[in-house]
Amino acid sequence: MSIKHAAKSSRAVFPDGDIDAVVVDVTTGSSAGVPPADRYVLDVQHKLGRVPVGVQVIMSNKVCNVYCIRKDATTIRLKATAERAEITLRIW
Repeated sequence: MSIKHAAKSSRAVFPDGDIDAVVVDVTTGSSAGVPPADRYVLDVQHKLGRVPVGVQVIMSNKVCNVYCIRKDATTIRLKATAERAEITLRIW
């Protein structure tokens, strides 16, 4: 999966207190020239070392939904519903 249409994800990944989770900042890209099926798709490296149990949107600068498409021990693939949205996620 190419994320050329998405801004650099995982601007900051850091432990979240005493729980086994990370907080990740991501930004969706523009839809110009991107096929509808691939719009706003983000591959986020979570560095948990295991398959995540869940994802929580902590903050967003736009109204949007975030859907989990696929997850594994190193990466989670998400799809957002808004263009150029700055989203902070908790992945646990």
